Amino acid sequence: MDFTDLLTFLKSFPKRAVILSHKKADADAVCSSIVLKRIILDISPGTEITVGTVESISRPAKEIISVFEEEVITDPDIGDTDCLIITDTATFQQMPHIEEEVRREDVKVVVIDHHCGHKDTEDIADFYIVDESATSTCEIVYQIAAGLGITLDRRDSEIMLLGILSDTAHLRFATKETIFIVNELLKNGADYDMVLSILEIPEDISKRIARLKAAKRMEIHRVNDFIIVTSTVGTFASSAADSLIKIGADLAFVSSVCENEILISGRSTRGFFKMTGIELGRDIMPEIGEFIGGGGGGHSCAAAAKGGENIGMALAKCVELTKSLIEKGVLFV
Repeated sequence: MDFTDLLTFLKSFPKRAVILSHKKADADAVCSSIVLKRIILDISPGTEITVGTVESISRPAKEIISVFEEEVITDPDIGDTDCLIITDTATFQQMPHIEEEVRREDVKVVVIDHHCGHKDTEDIADFYIVDESATSTCEIVYQIAAGLGITLDRRDSEIMLLGILSDTAHLRFATKETIFIVNELLKNGADYDMVLSILEIPEDISKRIARLKAAKRMEIHRVNDFIIVTSTVGTFASSAADSLIKIGADLAFVSSVCENEILISGRSTRGFFKMTGIELGRDIMPEIGEFIGGGGGGHSCAAAAKGGENIGMALAKCVELTKSLIEKGVLFV
């Protein structure tokens, strides 16, 4: 990451900037955006910066905003901004209705993300900072702060820790770099117990019901020694897909349909990824997104696609595509 160019850019930062993350913004999106604002103001104090999200904010993220008394605006005005910083967002599918504004010639665009790279955002970015090996966008923001010589205080360290713990399932998906950064945040004074208490929000009963329905409705497909399952729910598709992995699937695709639009959440085990080299966010969901007339992307083991076509055939297409890749073996590592 070239911090020299980034530092030069930030020192001559435009007068008004908006940091914007995806709809139903999660803890990582909100926490990385909040601390990124601090970093920019440290270097360019005169900048007017708004932190916002598209359409909605998740329940855990709202709790964090409340505890730290931060302001995060839903659907902020980006019409007269000089710079738009897109965080934790791979494609415009996650930011409906703003693509035209983003493509204005008079607005600078910065992308900071940890999902699989996508041409949607890469093509329009003046600065494209994407690290697929990072387990959260907060990790990348920490690296930016460290690279610019900025030490985060206790409060910002706690906010960063919240984003990291949330996106790594309490460090279940952590890497060596994640553990190193968490240790640095603790050295900065972050209160680990307090952070955990914020994340301990009782689960919505509707989410628990969705998981049970997904298990009841699932169809099982065996491909070689892998178990692929598909299911449907009304809401909470991603949570339902997670639950199917926990009870034994190697790969799970769960769909949710609302007003003639389908959302497909895909999950795989790390073992499946390591054995096959198949990345959901690179090899499966972009093609599924095209098949359903929309788009898709995400991470190696967690991704999604959304669209409004071929709804009745979408899950079968997921299985067909995955089976084809497995049997070809061209991606095996």
